[in-house]
Amino acid sequence: MLGSKLMHFLDALDTSEFNAFSKFVRSPFFNSKSELIDLYEYFYTLEKNGKSKKKNAEKLKKEIVFQTLFPNEIFDAEKMRRLMSELNGLLKEYMVIKNIQTNKLLQKKLLIQSYNHRNLYTHHHEEITKLVKKLKQNKTANRHLDLFFLYQESYLHPHYSTLDPKLDIADLAHQHLNHFYLLSKLHLSCELLNRQAIFDTKKQILLFDEIKQVVEQQFQKENPIYKIYLLFIDLLQNGFELKKFELLEKQFLKHRNLLSKKGQFEFFLLLVNINASQVNNGNKIASQKQLKLYQWGLKSKVFLYNNRISQQAFTNIAMIATYQKKIKWSKKFIANYSKYLPPSVKETAIIFCDGYISLKEKDYQNAILLLSNYSFDKSFFDVRSKFVLIQALFESMKTDETAFPRLVNFIAAFLKYMDKKDIGNTRIQAHKNFARYTRKIARLRHRGMEQKEIYHRYGKDLEMEKHLMGRAWLLEKVKGNS
Repeated sequence: MLGSKLMHFLDALDTSEFNAFSKFVRSPFFNSKSELIDLYEYFYTLEKNGKSKKKNAEKLKKEIVFQTLFPNEIFDAEKMRRLMSELNGLLKEYMVIKNIQTNKLLQKKLLIQSYNHRNLYTHHHEEITKLVKKLKQNKTANRHLDLFFLYQESYLHPHYSTLDPKLDIADLAHQHLNHFYLLSKLHLSCELLNRQAIFDTKKQILLFDEIKQVVEQQFQKENPIYKIYLLFIDLLQNGFELKKFELLEKQFLKHRNLLSKKGQFEFFLLLVNINASQVNNGNKIASQKQLKLYQWGLKSKVFLYNNRISQQAFTNIAMIATYQKKIKWSKKFIANYSKYLPPSVKETAIIFCDGYISLKEKDYQNAILLLSNYSFDKSFFDVRSKFVLIQALFESMKTDETAFPRLVNFIAAFLKYMDKKDIGNTRIQAHKNFARYTRKIARLRHRGMEQKEIYHRYGKDLEMEKHLMGRAWLLEKVKGNS
C-alpha cells in the first residue's frame, strides 16, 4: 500500500485536515458506505500514533489492513482495490470542496453559473453586477480573465438586450480579453526565453514580435506590469546588464502588489533565474545580490507560495549562503525552513545541504561520507550530490593520499553517467566540463607541478568556456597557483 496514490493523497493532509476528512467521510451526503469509514479510521489511528510510514510499513500491507477490517473473510485483492479507489475518490472530492471553501471568488462564479442554469435571471444579473464592481476595485493583473467571463456571461444571456446602444458589454469583454491574452503571452514568452537560455535551445514563439510591438505602442502606459515584462524580455534577449537588472528589480518591488500572490512568486522566480546566470559565471556581485534576493523573498513570504519551498530553491539558498561563508545563517535557514519542503524530499535536501556545509567548513571526510553513503534520488539530487562530491574529493587531496585515485575514478564514472542523463545538452556539457577541468587541475597538483603559466592558461580557458558548472570554484583553484 506504501507508494499508492491513496497514500500519497493522505500524506498531503495535515493534522487538522485528517480531523476534517474524518467528518467528511462520515457525512451521509458524501458517503453511505461504512466500509470506507472503517478503512479511513484505520489510517487515521495510525496517523494519530505519530509513527512514520516506514515504521508502519507492516501495518500498511493490504493483507494486514483487510484482515483488520474483515477478520472473518479471506483476503480479497479486488475488494481491497475497490475500497482504496473509492476512498481515493472521496479524498479528491474533499480537496475540491476545500479549495472552493477557501476561494470566495470561485464561489461567486459558481453561484452565478447556478443562477443561470436555473433561469434565475434577476439574481444572476445582481450577482454579476456586484462581482464586477468588486473586481474593478482589485488592480491585480489577473482580474482581466474574470471580468471577461462575467461580461461574456451577461452578453450571452438570453435576457440581455444586444440592441441597446448604451450597453457596451461586448466591447468591455473584448478589452479585458485583450489584457489577459497580452499579459499571459508576455509571461509565457519570458518563461520560454528563460528556458531557452538555460537549455541553449531555440524555439519559435508565435506572434511574439507582433505582441511586443502592440504592447510597446499601446499598452505599456496603462499598466506597469507591461513595462516589467518588457524589461524581462530585454534582459533575456539582449544579455545581462546590471543597470537594467537593477531597474527591473526596482520596478518589481514597487509594483508587485498589482500581481496576485502566484504572480509575485512567478515574477520573483524569473528575477532570481536571470541573476543566477551571472552567479553561475562566477560573478561575485551577482552572488551577493542573489542571497539578498533570496532573503527578501523569504522575509516577504513571496518565495513561500502555498507555504511550500521547492527542493531546488531550498538547496540553492543554503548553498549560496554557505559559499559566501554565511554558514551560521545557512544552518539557521535549514532549521527554520525545512518544514516548508515537500515531506518526500525533506531528509534528502537536509543531508545534501549538510554535505555542502561540511565541504565549506573543510570537513572533507564528513562531506564525502554524507554524499557518498546516502541514496540520492535520480530526478534532482543525484547530479548535484556528485558535483559537490567531486569538490570534496579534490579538496581532501591535501591530507588524504587515497583521494586522488578515488577522484580520478569517480570522475571517469561521472562522465559516463552524464552521457546517460536526460537533463538537456547544455547542462550535461556544463557538468562534464566541470569534471574534466577538475581532473586536469588535480593531476597537476598530484604531480607537484607548479608551473604558473599552465595554471594561468587554465584560468583563461575557464573564463572563456561557454558551458561550465562551478566556474567560480575552479577559478579559485587555478588562481591560487598562477
